[in-house]
Amino acid sequence: MWMCFCLTLFVLNIFLRTVHSLPYSQIEGVTVLHPGNFDNKTYEGNWLVVFYRKSCGHCISYSEPFSQFCRSVKNWNWVLHLGSVDCEDETNMDLCYRFKVQGVPTLRFLFTKNSKQMSGEISAERNVTLLRKSIVSKLVNVSSLQLPRDLAVNDPIVVTGSDMEVNSLLILDYSAPLKREIQSAIVPGLTEVDVRNRRSGEVIVKGPEEQVRMVLQRMSGSEPRLEENSRAEVDVKTTPIQIKYPPVYAVDVYRSLSMLLQSDVGVRDKIEGPALEALKEFLDILYGILPASQEYKAYLSEISVWLNSKTSITGQEWVAYLEKIQFPLYKGPFIACNGSKPHFRGYPCGLWTLFHALTVEQYLLLSSSPDNQVDAVAHALGRFIPRFFSCTYCAFHFALNTANLARPGESILPENRVTPNSNEFVFDESVIPTLPKAPENPRDTVLWLNAVHNRVNKRLAGQPSEDPTAPKVQFPPSYLCPTCWSYSSTGELELGKTSETEESLFQFLVERYRASSWKYVDLPTVFITNAVRIESNGDNRMFGLVPLYKLKSAILF
Repeated sequence: MWMCFCLTLFVLNIFLRTVHSLPYSQIEGVTVLHPGNFDNKTYEGNWLVVFYRKSCGHCISYSEPFSQFCRSVKNWNWVLHLGSVDCEDETNMDLCYRFKVQGVPTLRFLFTKNSKQMSGEISAERNVTLLRKSIVSKLVNVSSLQLPRDLAVNDPIVVTGSDMEVNSLLILDYSAPLKREIQSAIVPGLTEVDVRNRRSGEVIVKGPEEQVRMVLQRMSGSEPRLEENSRAEVDVKTTPIQIKYPPVYAVDVYRSLSMLLQSDVGVRDKIEGPALEALKEFLDILYGILPASQEYKAYLSEISVWLNSKTSITGQEWVAYLEKIQFPLYKGPFIACNGSKPHFRGYPCGLWTLFHALTVEQYLLLSSSPDNQVDAVAHALGRFIPRFFSCTYCAFHFALNTANLARPGESILPENRVTPNSNEFVFDESVIPTLPKAPENPRDTVLWLNAVHNRVNKRLAGQPSEDPTAPKVQFPPSYLCPTCWSYSSTGELELGKTSETEESLFQFLVERYRASSWKYVDLPTVFITNAVRIESNGDNRMFGLVPLYKLKSAILF
């Protein structure tokens, strides 16, 4: 049995490139918002609020361009306020639902209290210049962009040009550091920007925008730092890295499942059509395959009965029903999935563990049941995750990775979500033939998910969301499962490419993710009770999970 692996990986002749990113709560000039201060803080309007989840990989990646943007607008604080809301924090769930945060990261511009419109969504641009322009287009409609009189102690100036956007950006960038009221005058067809003292008429500078900025910068002694999507890359020298591969902990599985059902489903504005069908299908898979107590299965069954009577629900109705039946939600800490920092691993790690466990349990329970659809778990994940997983970017990439599982008449991409920016995600049908082969039996499903997971690991390796203590590698690495790998004709190591290495890989995955290999430390009995537990060195271990649950074809398929 594979138990705990503690190995040293020596990275030879490889330079890992990592990008530094700050948690949103630590970005200078950004106020952490929550139900206790949100309304009081934002009452006057003109707030740009980023809604995120701390463990969301794309949110972590976006924090760097967002922090660049925040630095670039530091002189706008007399007219624009910046805030952040962590939707992973359960206390903020109502706020995220109130502002219809259907995916993260999401930017909302909050208008003044007298505006008919409460908020407007801003595209989460990684390009700082484009994001600045998006905010200016909102500000010019709700503000005069005139520096308050108590701050404007020097002579006022007038900026004359043909572009309202350019004039507005100059006003916002330099009014505060110059301590001057800056007025705007638009003259169509003007090819230069003219800046002069309003009282004396003296020309301060006249020329292209870049020249004007240089002069105003010298006058003010400051300049918004437009670090145009610069990536703070660090070359990591060849050093030994201690990597621990602990076994699966049941608390990680149930912690992430609880977050998925409560937060990701609960924040949806409306659940209907294909999204509702995907939710029903996922619940059926959980009921039939998830290693769980009869009590927990009874809760899942009760939810399914209620859901099957509906043609449409809201996220609030979903959460209210979970509360009504007192559905058990595990809220303890992660163990094996605990990251080196609060925003690393955690929720997504536990989800991947859950998904792997479902494929293995399907194999163990259904390999002798040819009447059941062989791609049940794979298909359920391919429909559910793109429509409900909170990370928008991740959800669409998962949809792409499972595109070859769509059945006739089914949409590959989620219908209930806005597609990410084209510079971040483009659906390319030519990728479909390169995807891991769609499973033809339960054994295939185990290998299929591992291949999909490794595609994701390859894409995210070296990204800001990567925990340096748990590098994203092709799993399992050769030193962990030597017989899973073989050399190609060109001398390169390949995972599971021969019949022998594929079988070794399959056996490794089954042994790792089967419920009888899990650790059951700290897990309340409401989640799993049909197990024999013994105390060993202060550690709860479980041997021989008894499968009291059986998959019923009439219910599942």
